[in-house]
Amino acid sequence: MKVVLSVISAAAIVVAGAGVSEAGIGFRATGGLSHISYGDFNDWVDEVNYLLAGSSEYSDIKWVPEIGGEFYYSIVPMFEIGLGGGMIMGKSDYSISAGDISTSFEHKVKGFPINANIYFKPNIPFASMKPYVFIGGGTYYTKLNFEVYSNYGGEQKRTSELSSWGWGIHGGGGLEFSIIPSLSLDLGVKIRWASIDGFKGTTTDLSGKTYDVYLLKGVDPDTHLPVFGPGDEDEKKIYDEGKVDLTGYTIYIGFKAGF
Repeated sequence: MKVVLSVISAAAIVVAGAGVSEAGIGFRATGGLSHISYGDFNDWVDEVNYLLAGSSEYSDIKWVPEIGGEFYYSIVPMFEIGLGGGMIMGKSDYSISAGDISTSFEHKVKGFPINANIYFKPNIPFASMKPYVFIGGGTYYTKLNFEVYSNYGGEQKRTSELSSWGWGIHGGGGLEFSIIPSLSLDLGVKIRWASIDGFKGTTTDLSGKTYDVYLLKGVDPDTHLPVFGPGDEDEKKIYDEGKVDLTGYTIYIGFKAGF
């Protein structure tokens, strides 16, 4: 009798666990590591590092942390819809000094996606682990910061902030592991396509003067050196428009709680 009761109890726990993903309303939080393209910036870094010939190197922005959260609602047992947002963060810096001469560079990129998702979860009875796939899209508010300092031939410093909105789509899949009836663990992969352009902002120099700038890329016609970063209206006529390509993939872990 005790053996029968133990089997029944174990089965009840598994069935209850399988019901985690069927909760009507809930919240999902994720965190992970993303690999993004950011081709314009990373291409510039490669070219500059080549010219430096290994004496010192700028760092690229490829692997970056990403966090997210969304509220979800189960339409039917195998389908969910979700609405939420997140943040993607990346940073590159460089500094060198020799005697009284020094120069430094810092660049930060932050993306704030606002997305809607549709999830499909095949019905697997009596399983505490459930696979799922999803597809979604939304808008991305992206913010860039540049800080350049040099005291070679006179002290100079420029601080720039630019931003833009763009669109993107994504999809992926994962596994959902039940912990308790109202909580589960997510492991998954997301693939994203999102390229943002139209960046505008301002630059402030050492004297406090502020002027409008745009994100530009190209090759300096006089020095033949690669260019990427904020440029004014006159430079906009010389160089191409720069972009922030967030296309790539994310490996994430998360928790899902039903209400």
